[in-house]
Amino acid sequence: MPGLKLGKEAQAKFEEAKGTPDFSGYLEKKGAKRKNWNERWFVLKDNYLFYCKNEKSNPQGIINLHGCTVTKTEGPTARPNSFSLLAPKSVSIDAKWTNRTYFMAAKDGKEMEAWIKKVDDAGKKAVERANQRKQEQAKSEVDKAAATSSEKKEEKKEEKKEEKKEMKKESKDSDDEKDKKKSKSSKEKKEKKEKKEKKSKKSKSSSEKKKEEKKESPKPSPKAAPKKAESDSEEASSEEEKKPEPKKEEPKKEEPKKEEPKKEEPKKEEPKKEEPKKEAQKDSSDSESDDDSGEKKPAPPQEARKLPESEESASESESD
Repeated sequence: MPGLKLGKEAQAKFEEAKGTPDFSGYLEKKGAKRKNWNERWFVLKDNYLFYCKNEKSNPQGIINLHGCTVTKTEGPTARPNSFSLLAPKSVSIDAKWTNRTYFMAAKDGKEMEAWIKKVDDAGKKAVERANQRKQEQAKSEVDKAAATSSEKKEEKKEEKKEEKKEMKKESKDSDDEKDKKKSKSSKEKKEKKEKKEKKSKKSKSSSEKKKEEKKESPKPSPKAAPKKAESDSEEASSEEEKKPEPKKEEPKKEEPKKEEPKKEEPKKEEPKKEEPKKEAQKDSSDSESDDDSGEKKPAPPQEARKLPESEESASESESD
């Protein structure tokens, strides 16, 4: 039999209602357009009431009992054992209905009261279930909000911890950089000090070397100068002593003329008188060598005076 085109959920619900119905039976139903009464098969499951032409046909309409109201119809024109049902939502072959009032009648009063009770209970239970669902949804939302808030708090705590860690790392890095800078500056200072010390040591060593060189190099000391002067004065005095000897014999120049035959004798003793000359030459060479070691002073010219033969013979004669 043709009927409503049900969706998957509605068809599954209808099959469930046929298999395990909460309540079922035949009732007369008043038409919406023709206003005639026809017998229909009603099946109740949860908050849905299906009505069909017979037990094997598809449903011609579905009434949602959520928020419905059931009342008895009374009056002289009312059909016996009838009741009315106001449904906020319903669907039929004709159209979708909102706030439609259905009129139904049972065979006797007991059956009417049983249907009224079942439909009213189904409507109330539907409201309770809806309220429970709402409460559950609200709780779930609250729990979700609490969970999200706790998660946010935890995230904030973790962010704060991470920020603290980053701050500590930055502070450590800054401290490390400061320590590195200090170590670099200290190293530079040490290097500068070492360089200065090396330079000072070099300068000291150079000055010491110069001092040593000065010490090693013979320089005329003020003490040595008077010694040389004394040596020069001694030489001069010795020369002066040697010089006046022939001057004393000058007045005796005329005497040797009388003793001419004795000229040959002093010739044998001539080498004896040459010895002082050699010694004088040695002294002069020694004085020159001394002068070469220190300050060179020109020695006074010494002219070896040769006495005439007459004078030599006279002197030899006197010495004899």
